[in-house]
Amino acid sequence: MNPKYFPSELAFYTKKRNIGRETSEAREIKRYNEEELKICAKILKIPMYFLFFSPIKKYSFLNAPEKYILVYREDLLPFYDFFEKCTEKERKMRILASYRHLIRGCQLLNHYGIVYENYEKIGFNRQNQPILFDFERNKACLQYLPLEAHVLSFIKNNDVVSLSKSNIEQICENFLKMYMFNHAKPTLRECMSLFVHLINQPKLVIINEMEKYKNTWNYYGISYLYLELLNQVEMPVFFVDILFECIHVDFNSRCKNVLHRLELGDGDV
Repeated sequence: MNPKYFPSELAFYTKKRNIGRETSEAREIKRYNEEELKICAKILKIPMYFLFFSPIKKYSFLNAPEKYILVYREDLLPFYDFFEKCTEKERKMRILASYRHLIRGCQLLNHYGIVYENYEKIGFNRQNQPILFDFERNKACLQYLPLEAHVLSFIKNNDVVSLSKSNIEQICENFLKMYMFNHAKPTLRECMSLFVHLINQPKLVIINEMEKYKNTWNYYGISYLYLELLNQVEMPVFFVDILFECIHVDFNSRCKNVLHRLELGDGDV
């Protein structure tokens, strides 16, 4: 069953099987979020979207004091449960194939200007393909967001008109506290050096500068998730290198042409 992401006092989950078909439907209760529904409407217009995404297709309001809705979407097996069910022999190939599939999905999201944030909510369908669902914004675990996204969040959520050196240092320190990998871990100095040119710049200038790199954020989050998975699985060096390049703290140094790099390294599997 899917991870529950609605309040316990309204806990409700049921599955509706379609007899003789390869899909099943999940129904869940969650808070009404207009922005998420707009994102889902946008995704539903993407050709063959169902190969990569499971957006909310339909919903109905509940008779509750706050705005809650019953949503309908594809039933999915949670991310880690899927890999636990794999045999040791097939796990490596499943990891590579699923990562490649998600990167293709990220390319589609980038094309339509959508940033995915809820990496803990990825699931697998009955065709063993990873599917992105739950497109509600501002729910992400922050470790899946790159440093510039932390800067953007700080300046949008705090009553500041600019950034001071102290602000930048605070943001970078908090980022490094949640960065869980020892390999190629950036230093505080390296992090701060990326933003010194923005000190005392107008808020709008900083926001525009940070948003220039949004096309790398989906790759960052997916790659961070797979690096967490690799704590338990030994994978080829080329693949690990690609993952670390995708989460490089310097947005200008992040891996480009990810799919091409994967194809070049396939012979090393």
